[in-house]
This record gives sequence, C-alpha cells and structure tokens, in this order.
Amino acid sequence: SSRNHDFYKKLLVYRGFLEVINYSFVDDAWEEDFTENHNPIRLANPIASQMSVMRSSLLGGLLSNLKNNLNRQQNRVRIFEHGRIFYKNGKDFVQQWNFGGLIYGTALANHWQISTQRQFDFYDLKGDVEFLLSEFKNLKFTALQNHKALHPGRAANIELNGETIGFIGELHPLLCQKYGLNHAPIIFEINAEKLSAVAIPKYQELSAFPSVLRDLALVVEKNTQFAEILETINKLKAKLKLIQNAEIFDVYTGKGVAENQKSLAVRITLQDQNATLTDEIVENAMQKIIKALQENNNATLRA
Repeated sequence: SSRNHDFYKKLLVYRGFLEVINYSFVDDAWEEDFTENHNPIRLANPIASQMSVMRSSLLGGLLSNLKNNLNRQQNRVRIFEHGRIFYKNGKDFVQQWNFGGLIYGTALANHWQISTQRQFDFYDLKGDVEFLLSEFKNLKFTALQNHKALHPGRAANIELNGETIGFIGELHPLLCQKYGLNHAPIIFEINAEKLSAVAIPKYQELSAFPSVLRDLALVVEKNTQFAEILETINKLKAKLKLIQNAEIFDVYTGKGVAENQKSLAVRITLQDQNATLTDEIVENAMQKIIKALQENNNATLRA
C-alpha cells in the first residue's frame, strides 16, 4: 500500500497544525545557521539579497513564519510546510520533498478552567510525529547531539526501518538568542519521499478476557534509552503473544541508585485472546521479560 503526501498533510491538520508555504530562495545566513551548509546552490540573478540561495532545509522559513506571528501577537503557533529542498550531490543538483513542522508557546489554548500553563516541550511534538508515522511499525527515535540547529540534550534522529529519515528537537539556545525568541521552538523535518510504502493495517479481534498489569522497577545505565527497553520487549512479542503494551511511567535518579545508573518504572500489559490469565502464566511471562531485559539491556530489578 502507498500513501500520497496529501494524506500526511491531513494528519497534521487533524493535530491542529496550519500549513504554510515559503519561497525556496532563502538568505544564505539561514543555510549557515540551520544546516551548516557552507556550499549552498547560489542563484545567478537573485530577486533580492536575502533570497540568494536555494534552501536545503525548511527550518529557516518556519522560523521566519514564527517571528511574523509573534510580531502580530500570535503567541501560540503550530505550523508545518510540505516543500522541496535543494542540495548538491557531487556535480548533480538534487531536489527532494520534505515535511517540516514547528510548535511554540503554551501547550493548551487559553481557557477559563486552566489556571497554570506550561510551554510546549519536546514530547508534545514527538507525540505529533508518532501520530504522523503511526502506520509504520519500525519507527525509532535515537539521541542526536551534533546538529548545529538543535539543543544537544533535547534532540533525536527519526528512524524508519533502521534508516534515518529526519530529526526532531528544540532549537539551539544560541539560535533562540540570535533570533530573539523567549522560548525554544520545537521543530522537526523529515524526508517525505520515504513515506510512500506502508503496511496495510490488519483487523484484530478484541479479547473478551481481562488484561493484567504488571510494573517493573528496572535499574539501567544512565545513558540507556527507553526505546532500547521497548525494542527488547517488542522482539519478545513474537514468542509471547500475551504482551500487549509496555510504557514508562517514572524515571528516578538519586538516593538508593548508583550515580551512573537510573531507575525506570515500566508498566507491562498482558492479555490472552482465548483465556483468562492465571498467576502462574503471568509470572512465567514476566520472568521471560526480565531475563530478556537482563541479557539485552543489562537491566536489573530494583531492590
């Protein structure tokens, strides 16, 4: 099965994003700031000095849109663009369709029942990207620390089937300062041409039998990502069809946990399609999960 790009545009609109359209000609300072592209494609006869090169990223245009909104007292912004980027590959010029998005401001619109507001953060946009790519089974986020435009501790590569197709993260503090932004916008950009082939969803009957929840307090190395834990559990699903879901609900560091470690609280949902689970079956499944986490992630149960 394949999806055209309009399908993904609609998904972003459903999530409350507004579409913007920007020029492909940009200021060469944007290329330096956002992509560290020292050799952009230059126009022979630019129509204006600030439109002298072809963009190799959608970020500059999105941030310009943000500034225009803020200048007009629109302080909560959710925008996306579907557009072409241009770059050199040896002697060849390449054009590629990308999706880019940006969120900024308060996580919720003003409402009389809300007394305290919080700003959008990395996980708000990560949820939007996960929704956008929800039909893809092998979606993964991995730590990204060397992107010039992004905060080194709050950025990730977006991977599909082991291939990096884009990134997501907070704008770098130095760029927030340079462009006069009080808060860091959260941004993403992905290669839209990688989003064509998807697996067709299959119908699955709901179980008539109750689910069972079990919590694990795991101690792991401090740099272990929850995505690695989830990957281990998902690989077990083929053998242990009882596993329905796994989610993290707490992260702890401090007293009782070594300085180079952290404790992750993980909730596992178990359910059988054909029978009520017994304590013995549940315990057996949990021991297999714990063993896999010990072998693959060097995880131990917190005492």
